[in-house]
Amino acid sequence: MKLKSFLAKPFASIIYNRIRKGMATALDDQDAIFKELVKTGAKTVFGTEHQLGKVTNHAEFQQAIPLRDYEQFKGYINQIKEGKHNVLWKGKPIFRPPLMYVLGFVAIFVLGGLTGVMVASLPLDLQLHDTFFVVAHLHYVLIGGAVFPLLGAIYLWFPKITGRMMNETLGKIGFWTIFLGFQLAFFPMHFAGLLGMPRRVYTYPAGLGLELPNLLSTIGAFVVAASVLLFVVNGLWSLYRGAIAPPNPWDAASLEWATTSPPPVYNFEHIPVVQSRTPLWDEKGELPVVTGLRVDEKETLLTTVVAATPDLREPVPQASLWPFIAAVATGILFIASIFSPWAILFGAIPAAIALTAWFWPKDMKRQPEPVIT
Repeated sequence: MKLKSFLAKPFASIIYNRIRKGMATALDDQDAIFKELVKTGAKTVFGTEHQLGKVTNHAEFQQAIPLRDYEQFKGYINQIKEGKHNVLWKGKPIFRPPLMYVLGFVAIFVLGGLTGVMVASLPLDLQLHDTFFVVAHLHYVLIGGAVFPLLGAIYLWFPKITGRMMNETLGKIGFWTIFLGFQLAFFPMHFAGLLGMPRRVYTYPAGLGLELPNLLSTIGAFVVAASVLLFVVNGLWSLYRGAIAPPNPWDAASLEWATTSPPPVYNFEHIPVVQSRTPLWDEKGELPVVTGLRVDEKETLLTTVVAATPDLREPVPQASLWPFIAAVATGILFIASIFSPWAILFGAIPAAIALTAWFWPKDMKRQPEPVIT
């Protein structure tokens, strides 16, 4: 197979590899949060789904790209330019705090990835290894890749969990405070590392040019701390004094926004029928619901494997304490194993008993029955 080598162009190779992996890889939990934040924060003008790629956080210096995949990648980029794919810059962004946090994630995480490419170069890594440059790179990846999406997710689902809206003005102030404070705290560390300041050492001799970077990082750390405090204050104040949240304050597309905020203990009075990944955008009016279930006892709906059409009504087993007992026994097992390896042997006995009792076949009042039509 012919290979088009980017050995002399490592950045092009890395950018290609990240985007190609993103188009081909299923979303995991963190990516699902990221996707939900962006999907809710921007209304596409071409459809209902934003094709957003997955980004990995390990660095590579060079890679050969198969010519066939490279041509497919170029074709995908051309389709984006023509407006055939749904992307953020072709949509109508709504710059509210959830989307702002995820855009901050993109900016910070990309910078962290670029410095990762730098330390992957052996000659440069010999100079930067165990310096504050690595500390800056780590925090750009860690905080950019985890903390910013997490704050955005809390802001997004706060009304669904509590029934109250977080204050949007404080949310925007908090975002800009933590975003700028983060840059002030960690960006100067790159220069401190280039000047040779070792990591894990807080003292340094005078006259080496390290005073200013460390002063800026200290000020930035206090700014970040103030922004986190503001986020907590916003959450606590909104929990009791925030505006009452409607069922779908973000005009989101996923199913949890089809019920009240917060949801009742039974989630839905009638099970909704979903035929796409974005049911609230695709269906006009209220969602269709499943009919034909009993109301005098608990039942769960079984569907066909491929088409997911209603098939059987299965009675729900009686409530049991064994799942809780199994969870407690398993937790004790793992905690105790920190202190003694014998805990694995003796702790497995109660955990096994609880799991066996939980999964032991139970008599059912009746067998699954067809759906009533």
